[in-house]
Amino acid sequence: MRRAPITFVGPLVWEHGAAGRNAPCTFYMLQSSGQSLKLEYANKAEAMAARKLLLKGVNTHHVGAQSLLQAIQTALSSLLAVAVEDAEAQ
Repeated sequence: MRRAPITFVGPLVWEHGAAGRNAPCTFYMLQSSGQSLKLEYANKAEAMAARKLLLKGVNTHHVGAQSLLQAIQTALSSLLAVAVEDAEAQ
């Protein structure tokens, strides 16, 4: 049986010192397949709305820190590499 993918949504990141709420804003989305997407929005309000909508999805989890999201990505990459090695060995 195939499992549904797990999605991790990182924190909002915007350029500090830019024009407040109108500064471009981004966040990263990481899937259990190891793929990472950088989502960019024109301002913080749009990014917050999009992120809130994504977090309503099944198997979608909020990650509070960018460093934690990077650690999850590293762990997923390691697991995928081991799985590929095991598959090739069989």
